[in-house]
Amino acid sequence: MESKKQLELATEYPAHDELQDIEDTIAFLKTKMEEAYSPNAFKRDAHPKHHGVVGAEFIIEENLP
Repeated sequence: MESKKQLELATEYPAHDELQDIEDTIAFLKTKMEEAYSPNAFKRDAHPKHHGVVGAEFIIEENLP
């Protein structure tokens, strides 16, 4: 992915579908929490110890100052 736009320091460039990704993640986690925990029991909600693996590509734009 090559960008022709001059990038600015201290400026965020979110993906065009970032908000949808956030909503999808929230819905997924909510479903998993509802499946894993009964409504009459109290368990950890912040860190339920789910583990995962992420594949990613980190690209540094050539036109950065």
